[in-house]
Amino acid sequence: MKIRYTAFIFLILFCCCHKSNNNKPVAFSFSTTYDSVITTYANTSFLYSVSLNVLTGSITGNQVTYSVSGLPTGVTDSPASFITSNLLGGGFNFKVGNVAPGSYQLDLESNCTATGIKHHNVILKILPLPDYSTTLAGTYPGSHNYCQPADTLYSFLSVVDTISGTPYTITISNVKVYDTTLMITALLSGGITIPLQRIGSYTTWGAGTYTHDNAPYNILYALAIYDTIVNGLDTQTCLIHIQH
Repeated sequence: MKIRYTAFIFLILFCCCHKSNNNKPVAFSFSTTYDSVITTYANTSFLYSVSLNVLTGSITGNQVTYSVSGLPTGVTDSPASFITSNLLGGGFNFKVGNVAPGSYQLDLESNCTATGIKHHNVILKILPLPDYSTTLAGTYPGSHNYCQPADTLYSFLSVVDTISGTPYTITISNVKVYDTTLMITALLSGGITIPLQRIGSYTTWGAGTYTHDNAPYNILYALAIYDTIVNGLDTQTCLIHIQH
C-alpha cells in the first residue's frame, strides 16, 4: 500500500513539473539585416535602412533601439536613434558634406533589455567624384547667351576643352557678349562653378549644371550657367546655354 501511495505522489509531481516547463516563456532573440558597406560621394544624402528579424520569442515588449556612432566630421544622421517594435525596422537619413574620399569605420549598435547591446561593423566608403571634363569636351554649335537688363540673345558656336594636368577643370570658348567673345574657365564637381576671373576688361563669376542634352542629342551633354559679367560700370546677368 505504501509503495502504491508513493508511486501516486511521484506521478502527480511529474505531471505538475512537466506542465510548468511547457508554460515557460520562450527567450527573445533576433538578428539584424543591414548593408555592411555604404558607398557614396561627398555632398550627397541617402537613406540607410535597417531591419530586424525575430528568431525566438516575440517583439512585443522587447523593443530594440538602433544608433550609429563613429561618423566622420562632415557626416550627420537623423534621427540620432530609432526604436523598432512591430514594424521590425527603420532607417537613418545620412547627409554627407565635403568629406575627403576614403573608408570610414562606423558602429551600428542595437540595444535591447532582453539581449543587451550588440555592435555591427559598417564601412562608409566615400568615392572621389567622377571627372566629367573629358565627357563634356567637344563642340557645341547651338550655344547661346541671354543677358539682362539689356534683354539680348547672343548665338554662337562654343568649344569645351580640358586643361592638361588639371582634372575637374574645363575652358568654355567663344562665349559671346556684345561684340566680344570670352573664354571662361570652369570647375566641375556635382555641378559647374565659374570662379571669379578677369578676362581682358571683363570680370565674370557664376555657377551652373551639366545634364544630358535634349533629343536627338540626348546621348550628349549640355551646360547651363548663370553668370554675372561686368565690364566697367556695366553689369549683365546672363544665362549661358552650351548645347548642341
